[in-house]
Amino acid sequence: MVRATGGAVKGAVVVSRKGFEPLTYGLGNRCSILLSYRDGRASGEAAMVGRGGRAIRPVPSDAGRIACFEATCSRKVGRGMRSSDGGGDERETRGGPARDDRRLVVLLIAAVSIPSIAAAAEPVCASPEGEPVWAERVVRGDEIVLVDGRRVRLAGVEAPRPPFIGGERASREAADVDAAARAALADRVEGREIALTETGTDRHGRRLGHLYDTERGQWIEAELVAAGHLRVTPSRVDRGCAAALLAEERAAMDARRGLWAMSAFAVVPAEAGDLVSRVGRWAVVEGRVRSIGRSGGHIWLNFGEDFRRDFAVVMDDKDLEGFRAAGFDATAARGWTVRVRGVVTHRGGPRIAVEVPENIERVRR
Repeated sequence: MVRATGGAVKGAVVVSRKGFEPLTYGLGNRCSILLSYRDGRASGEAAMVGRGGRAIRPVPSDAGRIACFEATCSRKVGRGMRSSDGGGDERETRGGPARDDRRLVVLLIAAVSIPSIAAAAEPVCASPEGEPVWAERVVRGDEIVLVDGRRVRLAGVEAPRPPFIGGERASREAADVDAAARAALADRVEGREIALTETGTDRHGRRLGHLYDTERGQWIEAELVAAGHLRVTPSRVDRGCAAALLAEERAAMDARRGLWAMSAFAVVPAEAGDLVSRVGRWAVVEGRVRSIGRSGGHIWLNFGEDFRRDFAVVMDDKDLEGFRAAGFDATAARGWTVRVRGVVTHRGGPRIAVEVPENIERVRR
């Protein structure tokens, strides 16, 4: 969910149910190529402002996906052109599109600022303007049930799960962290009215969203991350609020608050021999990049001498430009100290595949 900020859109556009669509002049006529246009009844009619302010219904050509609006619109048919005027009649021409003195009157948006999703968007993470809801109970440190029966999973964060292996100490630490996260969330929401800003639905049918304490004016996720009860898990589908949450997480890490003081969840050195024990779980790993390799459309940041068995970070070549724009140039990372977040997998050695810039950063000390 985003809050659109002011922006400007220049040029002529078609206003449709799908938003604003620029007109295409490449055919020699002012036409709109509707990428999903079938017919006005099936996929939603595009609308334009005509004479007197009345909407004009598009007339589709006999093939292709070109809509004409009270103007001559043509597309090539064999060696000639097939044109259609505003009345829906079609005729074939040989010398190019037929001319029509009637001018197309369209909605012009030129140098006029309007709220537009195409402009820079400001994410709405949590707000007192969210949906007022009552929390009935806490399921775990990152999930609640509302009085109306809806289950809400906190977006962009997670309460750490107990480790599969690690011995009695790790199990005890995990239980302590889980209990603390659950109690902290319950203290802030159970039996109270809060504001919910939804961001989507997960594969289990739970609502995803951010919670806001309207009485105290606090973003609940950020508060729990800062206290070390939750960790941040950026993904492709939920990046908007990651930067703010990660700033709180870094402060909690540095102060070793909550889960960051526990060996089962603390930042793991890249050279640690027990990384294999974390396969299948989310982890934060830090170390120096010793070499960089390329294979199969991917770039590999190797943190050990044996790139086949030691820890490595894997990034898709097609994502590198986005990482570079965000300030992380993977091709220049040799010798850097890097902190990476993600699920540990095993492919010869422990690996973390990074898909979004928020999950990897250069650490300067």
